Amino acid sequence: MKKILIYGGTTEGRKLSEILAAHQLHCDVCVATQYGEQVMEPSEYVRVLAGRRDAGEMEQLLEEDYLCVVDATHPYAREVRENIRRSTENKGALYLRLSRETESVDHEGCEFFDSVEDCIEALKKEIVNPDCRIMLTTGSRQLPLFCADEALRQRLVARILPDAVSLQICLENQLEGRQIIAMQGPFTKEVNQALIRQYRCSILVTKDSGRTGGSDAKFEAARAEKIRCFVIRRPQTEGEETGYEAFSFGQILEKLSELTGQEIRAEKPAVRLILAGCGMGGEGALTGEVKAAIRKADFLFGAERMIAAASKREDARSWPYYRADQIFPILEQAREEATGSEEITAVVLFSGDTGFYSGCLKLKAAAEQVSYMTTRVLPGISSISALAARAGVPWQDAGIISTHGIERSRWEARLLEQVKSGHRTFFLSSGAEDIRLVGEILTAHGLEDTRVCLGYQMSYPEEEYRELSPEECRQIHQKGLYTGLLLPAEGHTRRLIPAFRDEDMTRAAVPMTKEEVRELSVCKLHLHENSVVYDIGCGTGSVSMEIAALSPTIQVYAIDDNSEATALTRANRDKLGLPNIEVITGRAPQALEGLPVPTHAFLGGTKGQLKGILEWLYGLNPSMRIVMNTVTLESVGEMAKIPTLVPCASEEIVMVQVGRAHKAGPYHLMQANNPVYIGSFEFEAR
Repeated sequence: MKKILIYGGTTEGRKLSEILAAHQLHCDVCVATQYGEQVMEPSEYVRVLAGRRDAGEMEQLLEEDYLCVVDATHPYAREVRENIRRSTENKGALYLRLSRETESVDHEGCEFFDSVEDCIEALKKEIVNPDCRIMLTTGSRQLPLFCADEALRQRLVARILPDAVSLQICLENQLEGRQIIAMQGPFTKEVNQALIRQYRCSILVTKDSGRTGGSDAKFEAARAEKIRCFVIRRPQTEGEETGYEAFSFGQILEKLSELTGQEIRAEKPAVRLILAGCGMGGEGALTGEVKAAIRKADFLFGAERMIAAASKREDARSWPYYRADQIFPILEQAREEATGSEEITAVVLFSGDTGFYSGCLKLKAAAEQVSYMTTRVLPGISSISALAARAGVPWQDAGIISTHGIERSRWEARLLEQVKSGHRTFFLSSGAEDIRLVGEILTAHGLEDTRVCLGYQMSYPEEEYRELSPEECRQIHQKGLYTGLLLPAEGHTRRLIPAFRDEDMTRAAVPMTKEEVRELSVCKLHLHENSVVYDIGCGTGSVSMEIAALSPTIQVYAIDDNSEATALTRANRDKLGLPNIEVITGRAPQALEGLPVPTHAFLGGTKGQLKGILEWLYGLNPSMRIVMNTVTLESVGEMAKIPTLVPCASEEIVMVQVGRAHKAGPYHLMQANNPVYIGSFEFEAR
C-alpha cells in the first residue's frame, strides 16, 4: 500500500503518525527542525524527514506518489500551509487539512490582537514603564519582528524550543543569555508561574493555541500571578481563508480509513472525574480551586441549584445528576463520540464538603472500578464551619449529626445524649420542619434552656443568623436551607455507667428487675456500639432503659405480651428521653418476626416458650450473646439445660442476692431480697 505523507511538527501530526504506525501503515512525517525529529516516537512504520522545504522541494517530494498528503502544520503557519496546498495541486495529490479543533479555554483577563504587528505596537506603549518585562512564548520564527525595536528587545524574555536553530535566531537578534529560556514543554500552570516570578515579568505574550498548545496553562498562570496576558488571535477560519475544506482529527481518521480500506481508530480518551464540594451553595462559597475546575470542565453534574450558581464554560454540558448510574452512561457515550484522544474532564458538584455526609465517596468508589476514569476530590466549605464562625465558637470538639433525609429514630437519641452531656452539637437539616422538630424534642425533655444558633440560606443573599430558644424554633416556617448549633446550658453531665435508680422508673403491678441486678445483667451482655438488642419479657422496661442509655447507637426492641407492661415501658422511655427503644406488644417468638437481626438478647420472662425463643434467635444470628434472669428453681433447671437445646459456649450461671438496710428505730437492719439467677452464654455456630 502507498505511504501517507504528513506535514507535522505539531502534537496532532505526531499523534496521527503514532496511530497509523499502531495500525501498521507506513508514513513519512516532515518536520521543520531537528527538535521536531527528536520528539517523534521511533517506529519501523514512520520515517521522519527533517528540514524546512519551499514549494518546489515539496513538489519534488511528491514524486514518491503518496496515497495522500495530510497537512497537520500549526494554525499560524499560513505560508507553509499555502506551499503544501500549492504543491499538491500542481502534482495532483490528494490534500487533507487537519485543523486543530476549537478548544474552549478560559480567556478571562486576556487582551487580544489580530496580528503580531498589532501586539508589538501595544507592547511599545507598555515599556514606558521601567519595570515592564515581557515573557514571549510565541516561538522563535517571529522573534525578529519583536526584536526589531531595540527598546522592546531589551525588555523581552523569550521562551523557545531547546534546539540549535531556535537558539541561533535568538543570538542573531542580539538577545542575551539572561533573556533566553530554552525548555521543552508541555508546561503546567505551576511551571509557568515559576518562570513569571523568576524573571519578574509583568506581561505574557502568547498565541491562542488552545489546550493542545498549552494556552490554558499560560492564561491560568497569568491570572494567578496577576499579570497581563496579550494574546495573538488565530488566523481566520481556514475554509474562509483559502476556500478548501479542513477536517477535524476524527474526520481525518475516517478519510484515511476510506482510502486504506482499513478501520483506523484513535485510542478513546480517558475521563478525569473531579468530585467537588461546592460549599453552602452560593457562588461566593466556592473555593478558587473548585471555580477553576468548573471553568475547565467539559461536563458538569450536580443538583440544579449548584449548577445554576456555577460559572461554567459556554460549551460545557450540564445535567442535574449525582449518581453513578446516571453519570457514567453520559461519559461513556462522550468517549464513543470523541474524535480525538484528549482527556475528558467532568466535575460533579456536591453540597457542603465532600467528606461530610456527602455522596462523594460512594461515587469515587464506583469510579475507581472504571478502567478509563481517574478521580480527584476537592473539598468545600461546610455550613458547619461557616456557622461556627458566625456564632464565634470552635467546633473541633463538637458533636455533629444530620437530620437531613434521615428517620427521626436514627438521630433523636444521639441529639439528646449530646445535649444532656453538655456537648455543643451541630446539625444539618432538611428544612424548617426539622427545626420545629428539634425544638419540640428539646422542649419535651426539659431542655428549654438550650440555646439554638440557626444559620439560614448561608452564603446566599438572603442569609440570616439567629439565636433562638427551643420554643422559638417551634415557630419556624420559612422554607430554605438551615444549619443549627445547639449550645446546652451549664451543668449537664454525661452518665457513664448503668445507674438508673428504681425510683426513676414509673411502676405499677408489673414486675421490675431491681437496680443492682439490672446493672450486673447489662454488664454480662458485653454490649458494644451499634448493638441491636431484644428485651423479651420487658416488664416495666427497666433493663431496656439501662441498655439504651449506654449509647444512642444502640437500638433496643422491648417485647411483652402484657399491654400494661408495654404501656409502662413506653412511659419510662418517654420520661427518660430514650427514643432508641421500640416497644412491641406481643408474644415471643412470633412478635420477633420482621425485626432487624439482633446482636444480643435479654430474656426477662419467656412464658414457657424458652426452647422456641432460643431456636428462633439462633436462626436469626447463630453468634449472638444471651443473658437471662430467673428467680424460681424450676427456671434455673431450664437454664441449666440450655446447652442441650441450642449450640452454645461460655455458659455461666451466677446467683445474686441483695440485702438492703432498713431503719428500725435507732438501728439499721438488713432485709434480704429474693435471690436472682443470671445466666449468660453465646450461641456457637454449627
